[in-house]
Amino acid sequence: EEATIKIGKDFLSHKTNEFDITIAYPVFTSQKAEVEQGCKAVNGEISRLIDSLQNDLKAQLNEYLQKAREMKEEPMIPFELDVKDSVFMADRHYISVRLAVYMLTGGANGLTEYYAVNYSLKDKKFLSPESILNYDKSAEIDKQIQRNFKNPENCFSEVPTLANVTTVNFSGGDICFTYNPLVLGAHYCREDEGDPFGSLFFCIDIFEKSHILQAKYKGWIYCCINLTEGTNEPLKSCLIAFSGRHVLLLNITYRNMRPWKMWCKRPL
Repeated sequence: EEATIKIGKDFLSHKTNEFDITIAYPVFTSQKAEVEQGCKAVNGEISRLIDSLQNDLKAQLNEYLQKAREMKEEPMIPFELDVKDSVFMADRHYISVRLAVYMLTGGANGLTEYYAVNYSLKDKKFLSPESILNYDKSAEIDKQIQRNFKNPENCFSEVPTLANVTTVNFSGGDICFTYNPLVLGAHYCREDEGDPFGSLFFCIDIFEKSHILQAKYKGWIYCCINLTEGTNEPLKSCLIAFSGRHVLLLNITYRNMRPWKMWCKRPL
C-alpha cells in the first residue's frame, strides 16, 4: 500500500501591547511508521525555527524597550512577527516547504526573510541547495534563472543568480527560486503583485534542465523520458511518476506498462 502524507495546518497567535505574533505553519503526518518518522523530523525542524524566530523577536524587543527607557523616548511598538508557509511537495519521497517571515522591529518598515526546509524521506536527511543542484553547473543554472526572470519595468537593479538566491524549493517538475526583497532591487520591486512580502519568486521546468541536477536525481528524469519515447504522451504526463505519486497513477497513464520499479534503474 502506498504511503501518503497528510498536510495539516496549525496556527499561533499572541498579541499584547508590545508585540503582535501571527504564525501559520504546516504539520505533516503519515500512517506508515517509516514515513511518519520523516514527518516528525520536518515538523521538529519547523517548530525549532518558529521558536527561534519568536525568541529572537522578544529578545530584540526587550533590548529596544530598555534603550527607549534609558533615552526617555516613546517606543515604536508593537513589534510584529508574521509567518506564512508554502508547501511545494509532500509525498513519500520528499517534503519541500518555504516559510515567509515578516518582522517589524521598531522601524517604519519591516524586513522579510525566507527559509526553506527540504527533506528526503528515503535518505532520511535534510537537503541543502548544494545537494539538490549541481553547483558545478552554476553558469548554466544562472542562464536558466535569468531566462525566467521578469523585469518589465527595469525596476530590479541586480541580476538573479544561484549565488544570491535566498531559498531553493522543488515540486514534482520545477525547481523554485526565491529572492529576499532588497537582494535584487528596491523594496517596492515585486514579481508578484499578490505577494504582500514583495519577494521575487519563480520556477524553472526540471524536465528540460535535467543536467543541472545532482547526478542521483538524473536517472529518475531520464527514466521518465525513456518511458515516454515512442508514445504520444507529453513529457508532463511522466511528471506523475517523478513527483513520487507512485506506480498506481503511472499505470493509469500507461495501462500497458509494468510497475515503475521494474522499469527504472534508479527506483524511487
